[in-house]
Amino acid sequence: MHARRQSIEHGGARPMSPRAAAWLAWSLGGLSLAMFVAIVGQYVLARTAQVPGSWGAVGNLMIFVPFLA
Repeated sequence: MHARRQSIEHGGARPMSPRAAAWLAWSLGGLSLAMFVAIVGQYVLARTAQVPGSWGAVGNLMIFVPFLA
């Protein structure tokens, strides 16, 4: 009964241990760093493969504006 009352006082969830919180923080930081490195690599590869087109700024807007929505 005491454990049930304690879980109700905490909103139905147990508090996170400091070890679990540190593990989660480092994991998310590592994932963010890996995604950043992947994006930079893709940017470099895309810059070297760009072919000049006749669309110019209008073509760039048509590509990137939908991602802002």
